[in-house]
Amino acid sequence: TPVVQVVAYYHNSTVPARDRGDFLYYRNGNNSFERVAPLEGAGSVIDGSKTVHAADVYMASAAPPELDRAKSHALRYQQNQWHLETDGERSRSYQPEDIRMSIVYRARGGSDACRC
Repeated sequence: TPVVQVVAYYHNSTVPARDRGDFLYYRNGNNSFERVAPLEGAGSVIDGSKTVHAADVYMASAAPPELDRAKSHALRYQQNQWHLETDGERSRSYQPEDIRMSIVYRARGGSDACRC
């Protein structure tokens, strides 16, 4: 059964190539992976049941925040900045270009699926 997967990028970032978090995938019979840059407004569509794929680390040079799963966390946009709050207290602030937002969509299909 095919698994259609779409990764769409809704960010506006100008980070260096080494930090951009490329979409990676392997072609059949190829021992090295291919890279697709995560461009704003673009997306990658693949059959996830047949293609090995992943995302490279976004902003690998930055130290990520530690998020204790026992605490409540929120990311809020105020005054042209994103603020990370932990249990209601601001713990970090980010510029809009520091944040990458993406959507991942998955759908299964097959011969018994509805043909629209």
